[in-house]
Amino acid sequence: MGVVGSFIGKLSKTYIAYFAEGGTVAEEVISSIRNTSAFHTQEKLARQYDTYLIKAEKAGYKLKSTTSSMIGFIFLFIYLNYGLAFWMGSRFLVEGSVGLSQILTIQMSIMIGAFALGNVAPNIQAVTSAIAAANKIYAVIDRVSPLDPASTEGEKLDTIQGNVELRDIKHVYPSRPDVVVMDCVNLLIPAGKSTAIVGASGSGKSTIVGLIERFYDPVGGSVYIDNHDVKDLNLSWLRKQISLVSQEPVLFSTSIYDNIKHGLIGTTQEHGSGEAIHELVERAAKTANMRWVCTGFITSILTLCRFQFFLCFTAIIFGAESAGTVFAYAPDLAKARNAAASLKSLFDRKPEIDSWSQDGRKAQSIEGHIEFKDVHFRYATRPDQPVLRGLNLQIKPGQYVAFVGASGCGKSTAIALLERFYDPISGSILIDGVEISSFNVNEYRSHLALVSQEPNLYGGTIRENILLGTDRDNVSEEELVRCCKDANIYDFIISLPSGLDTPVGSKGCMLSGGQKQRVSIARALVRQPKILLLDEATSALDSESEKVVQTALDTAAQGCTTIAVAHRLSTVRKADVIYVFNQGRIVEFGTHEELVQEKGTYFELVNLQSLNKA
Repeated sequence: MGVVGSFIGKLSKTYIAYFAEGGTVAEEVISSIRNTSAFHTQEKLARQYDTYLIKAEKAGYKLKSTTSSMIGFIFLFIYLNYGLAFWMGSRFLVEGSVGLSQILTIQMSIMIGAFALGNVAPNIQAVTSAIAAANKIYAVIDRVSPLDPASTEGEKLDTIQGNVELRDIKHVYPSRPDVVVMDCVNLLIPAGKSTAIVGASGSGKSTIVGLIERFYDPVGGSVYIDNHDVKDLNLSWLRKQISLVSQEPVLFSTSIYDNIKHGLIGTTQEHGSGEAIHELVERAAKTANMRWVCTGFITSILTLCRFQFFLCFTAIIFGAESAGTVFAYAPDLAKARNAAASLKSLFDRKPEIDSWSQDGRKAQSIEGHIEFKDVHFRYATRPDQPVLRGLNLQIKPGQYVAFVGASGCGKSTAIALLERFYDPISGSILIDGVEISSFNVNEYRSHLALVSQEPNLYGGTIRENILLGTDRDNVSEEELVRCCKDANIYDFIISLPSGLDTPVGSKGCMLSGGQKQRVSIARALVRQPKILLLDEATSALDSESEKVVQTALDTAAQGCTTIAVAHRLSTVRKADVIYVFNQGRIVEFGTHEELVQEKGTYFELVNLQSLNKA
């Protein structure tokens, strides 16, 4: 059994690994479902998910077969013991060497032992799977981290001013040991002042933040705070003195209030009123107490059964064995029922905008004339807060149009309506004089390309992520290279040992924010769209890359209608028309020069960004 158990453990580890990889793909897709729908990559990513499921199925078949064989041998051993006990008992009884009471005692011992052994069998796979998972879990738990936030070692300063200094810093990432990120960097950041760190993508700006936060230690040199080496400070105390707002905001699945409240963790204000906590603890204690009620009930039954006839006792033993086997799966049955209900509700749901539907007009070709007519919209989660209030605008084919305005004024919502992520509550959106709701969703979206504010990449290579932008199977290497050059990512790609076949990691974690955004732009360009939608497409780029990419986007925009949502007005000065949004309406529109002369809302935005000095 030990040899077979070891084999089952290895199979379980493989089985779990394939499911984990498939789960990663599913999580990436679901977390970026808008991007997935916009590029109609559901089928490609579903095939990638199926690949892992097929591998898991094969490993699972071997695992189930081995486990079933092992369980079969266990029950064979149990019933052979039953037969042996009856056969030998009858012989001893005939010979008179053993009395009936002794035979019954031995028989009951065998039955109880067999019962215990039989209860082990259904849980063999669970145990082996747990062992396989435990290997990784305990490897993480037992790993001695060079940066342990739970450690009590290190100095805690009485006061901190905030002077930060980097001395002779050299750093490389373990995932790319041949690429030197920082080489002999010296930097002084004085306390009480705002210091900006700028530079090209991948030049080490975010690495400085990581070193100050001690997410990792430099290969060479030291980081000092108030002339104290951060390595000598208590890590938990150090991080409590720092607040971090990263490039990609991460919120938890809870209310806005609770997300903000998470910032109090580790502070003196963390522990508020204990009434709610006390109520939850009391409820959990009452729930846990139920198992003692069940135990007492079963004990009472067994006590009564001791005084019953032998046949009744035997029947109860076998009945309890069967009941125990059935009730062992009761939690799984409850989970399966709840999961089945959720799945059924998803299968039965009929979305208003069905990306799998074959209905609707075929948009064989479009010119790109866009018109919003008295469009009103509000989100279902905020029905009392209108986002668009009678939006009216026209965009001619081939125009480069910009949407500007304060955050929350409806710019990105207009992009989402164009992509048909939602339909307006009232009003209409026309493409070439035809309502977009009359088109087949996938056919319509095939003429659009979206570059969103937050770049969404998937586990795989750079090549695979770019090719997700098109359904064509005949994309040439030259076309792929051209798109990469236009997106200003080609030089970085050829500097990598594997080039286009370099893995990007889960959600593109192996690339910097600017690099991820440029891969997203290349993915949009390979689509050869008629309408190009840029939702803060250059927001993650440094100034130099922004200019190059903006020039490339200007070139790519020739022959197609381009809509750019922008907060940095420097990126849209050359737009043919700039629409200024305010509270869901267009308050001004015109060229940059015309709007500056009007000295209205746009003029105020220009002054805020000091664009008039550029």
